[in-house]
Amino acid sequence: MVIADQVASLARELCAEITNDGRQATHVAVIVRTRTFFTQVKTSKLPRATTDMDIIAAAARQALARFVITRPVRLLGVRLDLAPL
Repeated sequence: MVIADQVASLARELCAEITNDGRQATHVAVIVRTRTFFTQVKTSKLPRATTDMDIIAAAARQALARFVITRPVRLLGVRLDLAPL
C-alpha cells in the first residue's frame, strides 16, 4: 500500500505541473527499479487527454498493479505522456 500511495502522490504532483503549463496527459507510465537495478515500465492509456488528478492517479495505480514486485524497490517513478499542443 505504501508504494501505491507514493505512485498516486507522484502522479498528482506531475498533474499539477502539466496543468500549470497548460498541457494534458494522454498516458501514464510507472517505472519500478528493484534493488538489483532491474527496471520495468508499465504504461496505461487514459480514456481521453486530461488534467484530472483523480483519473491520472487512478491510472498510475492501475499500471502499478500490473507489476509483480518480489524484491525491494530502489526507485519509483511516474511519467506522463502529453497531448500535442
